[in-house]
Amino acid sequence: MGRQTHLEIAHAPHTWRRWLYRTHLPASGMRVGLALIDKYLNRRTGRCDPSYAKIAEECDLSPRTVRDGVASLVAAGLLSKKKKGLRDTLSFEFQYPNVTDFRHSVQPCNVTDLRRAM
Repeated sequence: MGRQTHLEIAHAPHTWRRWLYRTHLPASGMRVGLALIDKYLNRRTGRCDPSYAKIAEECDLSPRTVRDGVASLVAAGLLSKKKKGLRDTLSFEFQYPNVTDFRHSVQPCNVTDLRRAM
């Protein structure tokens, strides 16, 4: 996985959204995930580095709730976050979850659908 997977997702975000919709995330995780993929992900460069305050404003949530939403996305294996630069700017990278770990957090669905989403 890693950077190449992130760029693949940036060019075809609908594949990542399929995984997102199959999770049992709290509403905050779903809203944050959709805002990140639809509003803040630069599809050409792959950059996705909004602040928690920007995401909170977009989603009409508190910054604390946004942090919880990000934490749920990270725990589900759908997102990773890094601090970069001198100002510790947050950078998010999208990823597909490990299918073995993901089985515990998804609704029952057809295995063929999961393979198509990969």
